[in-house]
Amino acid sequence: MKYKIRDTAIFIDTRGQSLMEVVVALGVVLFVLISIVVLVLINSFGQKASENRVLATNLAREGVEVFRNLRDTAKLQKKTLTQLDASYDATKHYYYLSLNSTTNVWDLLKSASDIGATWNADTRLYLNSNIYNNSGATYTNFQRRLMIEPICAVSTECLLGITGICQEADGSGQCTSGIIGYKITSVVQWLENNQNISVSLTDFLYDWR
Repeated sequence: MKYKIRDTAIFIDTRGQSLMEVVVALGVVLFVLISIVVLVLINSFGQKASENRVLATNLAREGVEVFRNLRDTAKLQKKTLTQLDASYDATKHYYYLSLNSTTNVWDLLKSASDIGATWNADTRLYLNSNIYNNSGATYTNFQRRLMIEPICAVSTECLLGITGICQEADGSGQCTSGIIGYKITSVVQWLENNQNISVSLTDFLYDWR
């Protein structure tokens, strides 16, 4: 029996890739790289936005607590807020906080404009020795403003018809029969992606015996 082995020829195409194939391959690689960069940027912006919101919330909470401590100190010393802090005026509504570097005590200061429609230089926060204050070496892009509204003992004394609270920003409404507490609103504003973002915290502080 005879076997005949046929010769098998293997042909290999050694020609280079066409220009179209190269362009498509580069396009795929470029698309993947761009997608990775976009995801990294989105994650970075999201993380920064989250950090700003957490920091702003803490700054707003600090504003409420500073006023709470001021009110409590006045009650313990049997003084009015005006007697404790000459800057406080029941007919004014907008304030900002300044840390006194000499006494290491927060001062409550009236805003340059009681209308409060716009934020001004008084409300800017700077970073000085890891403390956010209204003056310092480094501007932080944050602003903080407190709105303090007396709660009246007689509800009919408020001109806006809101029971027990005088909310007139121009100072025209005020309690004449006694103040039984305060509505404190701490607002922190910052610029993010060319938009003004704000966080607001409100608390009602009634007088205690």
